[in-house]
This record gives sequence, C-alpha cells and structure tokens, in this order.
Amino acid sequence: MEIIEGRKQLFATTPFVLHNKGKEVAHRIQIQSLALHGHAVTFESIDSIASEGRCEVLPDIHDFSPLSLYNLRPLLEQEWNDRNQVTDELVIPVTITYQDFAKHKFEVTSDLVYLPIEDITYRSHLGEGLREAEPVIKVRNTEFRRLTDDEPTGDKQFRQELLDAKVLDALAERSLWKGSRPIMGSGESLVRAGEMAERLGLAPDLVADSLERLEAQGKVRRFDGTLANPAPYWTVVRRW
Repeated sequence: MEIIEGRKQLFATTPFVLHNKGKEVAHRIQIQSLALHGHAVTFESIDSIASEGRCEVLPDIHDFSPLSLYNLRPLLEQEWNDRNQVTDELVIPVTITYQDFAKHKFEVTSDLVYLPIEDITYRSHLGEGLREAEPVIKVRNTEFRRLTDDEPTGDKQFRQELLDAKVLDALAERSLWKGSRPIMGSGESLVRAGEMAERLGLAPDLVADSLERLEAQGKVRRFDGTLANPAPYWTVVRRW
C-alpha cells in the first residue's frame, strides 16, 4: 500500500494505492474505516485486483470541509493537534482484508505515518527554496496473516480439492523449477513448499497442508531437507 499526496491542487485528494504482488487474483478487498479528529473515514470495497495489478481508493471523510472530502492530510494534522503530544510523527494503524480464489481470508496491517512538522514547514514560507518536498504520509511495518477459516465443511473440502489440483499441476510442471536444485534420476525436480508458495502467490501453510494431503493420496513424495535448511523437498509421483 502507498498513499499519493496532492498538496498543490485546490481539491487535493490522497488516494490509497493497493498493489497485488501475489500470483493470484485478490478478491473482496476492504480497507477498514478509520476514526480521525472525531470523523469517520471510510473506503469503498474493491471486487478484485489482478496479479501484479493495482487499484486506487479514495478516503471518504464524512462531515468534513467540502474542500477536503477525499484528502486525508488536513484531518491527520487535526488529529495530531488533538493528541497534544510532543512528537514529530503521528502513527495510525490501517487494516485491510481480502480473500484468495479459495475464499481463504487474509489480513494486512500497516502503520500510516504522518510527519506534521515537515508538512507544516513545506506549506509555509519556511519551506520556500528548499529541495523538492518529501512525502509527509508514509506507510511502514506492513504484515500479512491468514484469518481463521470458517467455511462450511463441504465448501472447505471443495476448495481444498481445487488447491490440491493447482499445487500438483505446478509441481509436475518441470519448466517452473529451473536453476540449481536437486533432481531425481527420472528428471523430476525437488521443490520446497516455500518455493511453491512464492511461485503460486499462496500462503506457505496452505501449500504445506496441500502437499501433506497429496502425500497421503500417494500423488507426491517427501524427501528430507539439508542440515542448512531442514525444510523437506517434494516431488510428483507420476503414473506412467
């Protein structure tokens, strides 16, 4: 996530830009509402963001100045004044939720950091002649986590089957696993769950669980890792 500042326009806006760096489409993306200076800040939900795609969402500030309905900066300055703290940063937690193709729910948390001193300086005569203004609204400390899966048993099994098929197809595709890696005498590559998770844009624990289910079905085989990295390797069991 990043925030674009538009300080020079009369009707300036501060859109939140969401990036999907994963290999799968993100669905039902929602930035959770904020409370600043006694005002509610809400965001429209997003149906989906394609892999490597981006989407801009404007903050909708209720009951605030008509000139700043979609501009978070003035509201952040007011919130900083309200707190009456001697600090050069205002930190606001931001939470985003979304789902993957299998309807697994995820949460992204970040710190929105506002730099009031820099902002006031650049907007006053004190900032004249200084270098190009640096951003005064930044995003730090982004973390991801998977939420508890509360799907009905039947739906969950169906989603697991779709995931297992996707993992098995990827493991069987030799062209995906090039470079320096252990290879079986049959020519099959040995792949770790973490590598596959990164390739597919999925959570590592989802891929690890899928591989264990496939192992129980005799479709994949597990091999011990190394002393340097004990994570197991996996390879597909082909039925010739």
